[in-house]
Amino acid sequence: MAHAAPPVRPPEVSPDGRAGGADHLLRGQTLVLERIARGAPLPEVLQAIVTLIESAAPGMLCSILLLDREGRRLRHGAAPTLPAAYNAAVDGLEIGPHAGSCGTAVFRRQAVVVRDVQVDPLWERYRALAAPHGLRACWSTPILSAAGRVLGTFAMYYREPREPTATEQELITTATDLAGIAIERGRAEEALRESEQRFAKAFHANPAPLCITRLEDGLFLDVNAAFLRLTGLPRDEVIGRTSVQLGLIGAAERTSFLDRLRGSGAIPQIESVVRHRDGGRRSVVVSVVLCDLGGDACILSIFQDVTQRRQADDALRTRERQLLLAQQIAHMGSWEWEIPTGTVTWSDELCRILGLEPGAVRPSYEGFLALVHPDDQDAVRETIDRAADDGQPFRFDFRTCRPDGAVRILHCRGEVTCDATGRPMRMFGTDQDVTELRLADEQLRLSQQKLRNLTAHQLEVREEERGRIAREIHDVLGQILTALKLDVSSLREMVAHREPGVDTRLQEIAGLLDTAIKDVRRLASELRPGWACRRPSSGSRATSSGAPASNAASAPSSPSSPSPRRSPRVSSASSKRP
Repeated sequence: MAHAAPPVRPPEVSPDGRAGGADHLLRGQTLVLERIARGAPLPEVLQAIVTLIESAAPGMLCSILLLDREGRRLRHGAAPTLPAAYNAAVDGLEIGPHAGSCGTAVFRRQAVVVRDVQVDPLWERYRALAAPHGLRACWSTPILSAAGRVLGTFAMYYREPREPTATEQELITTATDLAGIAIERGRAEEALRESEQRFAKAFHANPAPLCITRLEDGLFLDVNAAFLRLTGLPRDEVIGRTSVQLGLIGAAERTSFLDRLRGSGAIPQIESVVRHRDGGRRSVVVSVVLCDLGGDACILSIFQDVTQRRQADDALRTRERQLLLAQQIAHMGSWEWEIPTGTVTWSDELCRILGLEPGAVRPSYEGFLALVHPDDQDAVRETIDRAADDGQPFRFDFRTCRPDGAVRILHCRGEVTCDATGRPMRMFGTDQDVTELRLADEQLRLSQQKLRNLTAHQLEVREEERGRIAREIHDVLGQILTALKLDVSSLREMVAHREPGVDTRLQEIAGLLDTAIKDVRRLASELRPGWACRRPSSGSRATSSGAPASNAASAPSSPSSPSPRRSPRVSSASSKRP
């Protein structure tokens, strides 16, 4: 904080009317420099400089004007002996080539000596300001910074026309040097105060958690609202305590951290965990830097809460692993193509499907086409190029030739996204290795064809066998039964008159033989190929033996009427007869 400086003592006057000599001037300069060093307000220091110079030259009126930040106008600095009305009139004087002594001196960046303001052309517009106050001579010198930048002017006025003496020139040099130091220091302090104010505003309004701790003991000097939200602590519990006391960090962790910080002066992007008051843990990234605040070595820490980002990253990595596993299980890879830039990306699984090591080659559209089977390249290029023009989705199968010579069958599916004007911008899709599936489909098709051929052959053989059996039944057994029937008829005629009942018995046997013949003919007809197509409906009549009516009708009539089907019973007596 600035301290009030003691007033400048009145000078001792020498016999020639001048204030007491070089010793007085040196003591005055020392007092001014002490004021500057103690941080006295700039107006106070400038007034002390003017008073010192005026005391060294009785009758002189001095003023200091300050150049504004825009570098266009001069503002009042100090002029304790000049009339207040005059000071008010020149406050805000615009610099220029004909702007009195002070405005012209700044414009020219050199001293301007006007012997008589009432006749000098530089004062043509300002004579009316000086005349009421009896001001005649005015000498103005620019005040320069150490870097040569104009800070303002130091002016000497007299109430009679005159020019400066060598002694007065030395006083001007002394005044401009002291004023330059004072103005630079004052503006530096002002800039520092403004910077501190801006820093304080930015510090407390910053959405990122911030804190300032003292390097020596680790005590919190200041924190912002975002830091309090991050930790869940009230401000009065944080200020004046350490992060270890608050449980935000462990003692060993802080010691290791300080060793790194002292060695480098700054540590960017430290990953850490902050313990919240409610027991929760927040993942943070901290950047720290050493700084000096009020003469104390301090640590400025900037926190970034990355808890949600870490959770999102973990979830994303989990989904990526699941997607990778799903692609591996399904033998499916994904790809993207930025159409305007030509940038192509392949998933690791797609690289493996194409027989490539992931990351070993730079994916490209032409590189993909080079892996397509020569017989499929034209069709693949045509399909993809058409989609790149019209933006329509597509799907197709194609063959790819791996570098090791293996040929695989892939099923490709793709879609296109377009901009607001409908122009295709991005194409993405999947390639699935369906080689085994397609081979299995082909094997199944061949197996089905073989089964159909075998079934047709079996039907053909069965029909042939049925025909053969039918012929044998009809030709052999039918003939035998017919011959037997004829023999029985002849036998009946021979024994008709020899024994009663024989004829009846023989007639029964003939009926049974007639029924057997019909059944043989029915079976032979049913075994013939194509019989199932000629089979009568359920409403057709069957004979007593179960044969279709058509077969019964087609059978030759027996010489005697058939008797009901039953097993013949031959008595022992009749069986002994010849």
